[in-house]
Amino acid sequence: MNCLYAKPVWLLSPLGIQFEGILVSFVDWLGNIIAKAPYNVIIYVISLCYGSWYARNKYCFEGRNFEAVNIVQKASNIIEDYKGLVNTHVDVEPTISISSPSSWSPPPTSTFRLNIDASELVHNKWGVVAIVRDSKDIVLVAVAWNFVALPDANIAEALEFWLSI
Repeated sequence: MNCLYAKPVWLLSPLGIQFEGILVSFVDWLGNIIAKAPYNVIIYVISLCYGSWYARNKYCFEGRNFEAVNIVQKASNIIEDYKGLVNTHVDVEPTISISSPSSWSPPPTSTFRLNIDASELVHNKWGVVAIVRDSKDIVLVAVAWNFVALPDANIAEALEFWLSI
């Protein structure tokens, strides 16, 4: 809440939030917003969080700088796109999809099984997932990451395995 780069983003937004004098952590403040604020405020706060995170990553990993006004505009665009999708009515016949039985078998009692998978989302961008289940098929942990420029699925899955342990 004392970040010199984030403060202008919040102030320039239509919410006009000033963090001066707020004595709680950002996480506590965010939790309070989500618990008590109207829906339109919540989606704007979440969009600003995403825009700030996106800009920070672009700066850290690509050296690209973003002005606060651009981050606020991106958040507004995300909200408008979202509203357009939510308000779009599509008549679709309901279908029931029955998948084939899984070949997953539970691990021995008192042990866990780690399953990993990787898939190329677009050229050189990989999605990798891991799930840990116990012998009763209860999911204990599930994680997903995106990686750029991995040469193939075997490397992506190896990286996922390393991150999972």
